[in-house]
Amino acid sequence: MKYWKLGILGFLLISITICVFLYLKPVDINREYSSVAYSFDNDFEKKTTIILRGELYRRLFDKPTVIGNARTLGTINASYNLDKVWLKLNDIDKKYNMNGYVFGPASTKIEANELIRELVN
Repeated sequence: MKYWKLGILGFLLISITICVFLYLKPVDINREYSSVAYSFDNDFEKKTTIILRGELYRRLFDKPTVIGNARTLGTINASYNLDKVWLKLNDIDKKYNMNGYVFGPASTKIEANELIRELVN
């Protein structure tokens, strides 16, 4: 009877360890978003593409982290499941001489603003 209980306990312990290991294992990310670059200050609007590459590190008691390489300075905001991305990049501001943003997936400035409200709330 004791061996039976120890066997079940050992099986459960091994199963939980395997599940935690698989959950915490980094996941490769390679996503592409059709996007729009735009400015709140003027009527500038340009269709573009955001490519997000890196690794997703999940945590048990904290928010997940994405680690990748960026070729520019700025801020990247993403939804929890990475289906929406909002960028504020210095290179875009310099290139188009504006204070602008890039949001994906969106095809117009109006659509981007609606999705940003969802992302922020």
